[in-house]
Amino acid sequence: MSDSNQDIMRYDANKKSLLIAYLLWFFFGVAGGHRLYIGSKKIGIAMLVYTLITIIPVILTVVALILWIPQVIICLIDLFKLPSFVRGFNNNLIDKIESQTPI
Repeated sequence: MSDSNQDIMRYDANKKSLLIAYLLWFFFGVAGGHRLYIGSKKIGIAMLVYTLITIIPVILTVVALILWIPQVIICLIDLFKLPSFVRGFNNNLIDKIESQTPI
C-alpha cells in the first residue's frame, strides 16, 4: 500500500465529525466537551474544571431558592391578612387594658 493510501486511511480513522462537535457543544459546551473532542485538551480541561468548581454554588443557590418557596407563599398570604392581624392585636390590647383598669 502506498504512503498516500495509508495517509488517507489514517485521516479517515482519526477525523472528527462536525455534527458530533456541534452536539457536544450544544449539550456539554460549558463543560468543554467540544474542546476535548477536537483535541484542544488544555482549554477543554480548564473549562471542565471551572464548570465543576462553579456548579456547586449554582446548585446551592437553586436549593436555597426552592427552600424559600414556602416562606414566599406565607409572605404573600400575610400581605393580604396583615390588616386583620394588626386589628386583632390592637383589639386584644384594648381588652387587656380595659380588664386592668378599675372601674
